[in-house]
Amino acid sequence: MGNRPVWIGYDANGSSGNGDSGGVSVNVPPAVPGGAGLEFEEQAKVIADLTFKYNVQHIGIDVTGGNGEAVYQLVKKFFPMAVPYTFNLASKRALVLKMLQIIRAGRWEYDRSERRL
Repeated sequence: MGNRPVWIGYDANGSSGNGDSGGVSVNVPPAVPGGAGLEFEEQAKVIADLTFKYNVQHIGIDVTGGNGEAVYQLVKKFFPMAVPYTFNLASKRALVLKMLQIIRAGRWEYDRSERRL
């Protein structure tokens, strides 16, 4: 990515030790507000570069729409264990409800200076 800005998202593991594992996401925003992101070949290259930088054990790709399916097809060539995820209205609703549950339980934390949430 060179010096291009990235966004990082993180979901921490459960505090009791019995929760889910932590997860981090590095995302490349559009170059200009409202602009398009990287072409699918470039997206797959970013993922490939991460596999050289980290000991990657899992790659999950949303193939519901957009370039996801094309990115997945390229990624599975160098990472055959990549998993495609297809979301529907019910699964998206479940994700939103889970996020609301996390917020209501006071488990969602973010940098106080971050205003664009």
